[in-house]
Amino acid sequence: MQSGGTYLQGYNCQLAVDSDHQVIVAVGVSNQPPDVGHLEPMLERLAASAGALPDVMTMDARYWSEDNAGHCEDPGIDAYIATGRLPHGQPLPPKRGPMPKDADAKARMVRKIRSKKGSRIYAQRKAIVEPVNGQIKQARGLRRFLLRGLKKVDGEWHLIAATHNLRWVPFIGQFRPLTSLTQDGWNMVRPQCRPRGEFCLQGNCEVLHGNTATGSGPG
Repeated sequence: MQSGGTYLQGYNCQLAVDSDHQVIVAVGVSNQPPDVGHLEPMLERLAASAGALPDVMTMDARYWSEDNAGHCEDPGIDAYIATGRLPHGQPLPPKRGPMPKDADAKARMVRKIRSKKGSRIYAQRKAIVEPVNGQIKQARGLRRFLLRGLKKVDGEWHLIAATHNLRWVPFIGQFRPLTSLTQDGWNMVRPQCRPRGEFCLQGNCEVLHGNTATGSGPG
């Protein structure tokens, strides 16, 4: 995988986490670093794993594209995708008022996330998917793969996700039914809960062969 102008023996790991149980409901592994091309395959994995697509989904800026906004809109997912930082000195777009008639998909998404509802929903990412990253990489110390090759690493990544979810099995019955999910970039044994909800997605978590690994935070 190419990173920073060099080639690494590393992988881009995707995971989707549900907001009520912090269980991983879909995963993916690739040797391609850009996250923007991984959303559509992750939606297919979510539908296969949970039996339905989520009602609401949040994603960081690495997933933004007009095509990805359409991939979410077509099946009825209420998506909140960060669109990236504004250039230095450029004022923030207004939160209220009529939307310009010539506003493109990016402008509409910016307005949506800056709204009161959108800000509240997107802010939940840091309490949904980031703790899962921390539990896997920091608490469990899983910062590198033991196997090589995309197929083997995919199996190892599924095993890591499954063992993460098994830790939550005794507590799942104590939580509310599934209502939300965040995608980050990491699959689980599906809990007995309502399949549609809010998910959080994140990716570009590089897990390398060697002594070091790097991960990315939310956009």
